[in-house]
Amino acid sequence: MMRMGGPALNPLATAVAKVLDGDHLTSIIKSMGRSAELELSSAQQARWTNLLYLIVVLVFAGFALWLLKDSNPDLLRDLIAIVASLAGGLGAGYGIKAWAEQKRR
Repeated sequence: MMRMGGPALNPLATAVAKVLDGDHLTSIIKSMGRSAELELSSAQQARWTNLLYLIVVLVFAGFALWLLKDSNPDLLRDLIAIVASLAGGLGAGYGIKAWAEQKRR
């Protein structure tokens, strides 16, 4: 016949149960909540930083378009093709990454 293990068979569990009380559990839960808040704050800050980078790049691209529209249309055409290729590659890379993360779940 199989006997179920109790506190006598697992002294570590008994020692942990004696040390952990309601106050310890409450502090652990509060710590986990703070950790989640910090992760959310970090994600929001990363989004704002990415938005700022996008705005800077768009302003630079607009300035380059305005500067090259009359003086060098051939260079402008090549520059637009390169930027479109880069944007397509970045979009494809993001799509593949999102697909891989969704597949992992």
